[in-house]
Amino acid sequence: MTPPRTETERKLGEIWKELLKVEEVGVDQNFFELGGHSLLVLQVIARIRRMFEVELAVGRCSRSRRWQDWRRRWRRRTRKG
Repeated sequence: MTPPRTETERKLGEIWKELLKVEEVGVDQNFFELGGHSLLVLQVIARIRRMFEVELAVGRCSRSRRWQDWRRRWRRRTRKG
C-alpha cells in the first residue's frame, strides 16, 4: 500500500476511507476491491465536487479503479479550467 504523498491525496483518501468504512487506503488500491460500488462512486464524485469545485464524469470514474486514477482525472479537470 502506497500512502498519500500530497494534501490532495490525503483529502481524497479521507473521502474514500469515510465512504468505504476502512481505516487506511493507499493510492494504488482498488476502489471496488475495498468494497466500493456504483452508488458509492456517485457519493465520492459529489464530495469531490464540493471539496474541490471540480466536475468529474461518472462513467470515467466508474472505470477508474485505483485512487491514483481518480487523482489524475481530478488534476486534468482542474488544469482545463
